[in-house]
Amino acid sequence: MKGLLYIIPADPKAIRERCEITAPPTVEELRKIVGGYIGIVHGFTSIDIYGDGLAMPCVAFCNDDGKRLDLPVNWLATGLWHDALVRKGSRFGVLAEGGGYEDYLVGVIVVISGDSKLMDELFVRLP
Repeated sequence: MKGLLYIIPADPKAIRERCEITAPPTVEELRKIVGGYIGIVHGFTSIDIYGDGLAMPCVAFCNDDGKRLDLPVNWLATGLWHDALVRKGSRFGVLAEGGGYEDYLVGVIVVISGDSKLMDELFVRLP
């Protein structure tokens, strides 16, 4: 098993982390990173982390209570999510048809990408 784990903080001045992994993180590890209960970011299924047009399959996690807790907007992760939705065929991504945002991400976002064995094991571990 082989993959990458990206930690994308909401603060644009904070250091983003990228680490190689050989096994998926546990639910407890994901909760610790996002600061609460984990939720899957629906539609965030690919990532072009380098902006070179080479998108990789992924799954993204957020704090499931982030908006209720009024966590700060994560504009970088929201932009990456928007790009993933557009790659899937969404006409507007996270943008509203009349302008502005239809939706956005808050708090720390964790993105995991890896080979099929790692991704399969990740979904076995999730509750």
